[in-house]
Amino acid sequence: MSGIWSPTPTRARTSWSGRPPPPARRPADIAARYTQQWADDRRRLGCLEPDVMPKAADHIAEQVAMVATLEGQGRTYVIADGIYFDTSTFPRYAEFAGLRLDDLEATGRVEAIAAKRHPADFALWKLTPPGVVRQQEWDSPWGRGFPGWHIECSAMATKYLGERFDIHTGGIDHVRVHHTNEVAQSECALGVHPVGTWRDRERMIRDLQQQQKQMERQLQDAKRLPDSSRLQGQLGNSIQGAPAHGGPPEV
Repeated sequence: MSGIWSPTPTRARTSWSGRPPPPARRPADIAARYTQQWADDRRRLGCLEPDVMPKAADHIAEQVAMVATLEGQGRTYVIADGIYFDTSTFPRYAEFAGLRLDDLEATGRVEAIAAKRHPADFALWKLTPPGVVRQQEWDSPWGRGFPGWHIECSAMATKYLGERFDIHTGGIDHVRVHHTNEVAQSECALGVHPVGTWRDRERMIRDLQQQQKQMERQLQDAKRLPDSSRLQGQLGNSIQGAPAHGGPPEV
């Protein structure tokens, strides 16, 4: 789990109960707080501990390398604010989430940037504007900046799980954007679909609820069964009617 945080423009400070406002926290401190909260919640739920908990900020080199691979394939282009993935180079882009690309701009699913070739194109590396200093930015072959939102998952998954792994989970709200872009960049960079099975949490919860309803129906059916004495008698009659060789009774 990782957190990327960008500072907002400075606003007027006001007194709070006669005390000055708390000092600004570093992005790493904020990420560490919520990572610890996530880990504590997992332990309360009895979840197994993961083998690796990589952080995006510790894997900049891997992300830069994957962007460079896509660039070498001719799948990227540069505009003023960063390096973008050209979705037209991946004809199956809309298939994963069943998207209608013509509707993307109207629904506001993607950020409206006039210089993009297509509304669905997404940032692989965001460039720092001249005169701006961010708390989290790194050097790259394209200039100082930071990775796009999606590339971190592909880069870290490839490093720790290989080019293809069995199960990918996540929120259903990620299917149309994050997971779709993750599929596009991973398939293009690696030459294979990276995941065996995609399982979003909403469908997993829905499946569990369906299983619970099924168990409740089975319990109600069990309550309508004959009592044990009658059931034993029926079983005894069945056994007495069985043929001597022990096979099932003839019908």
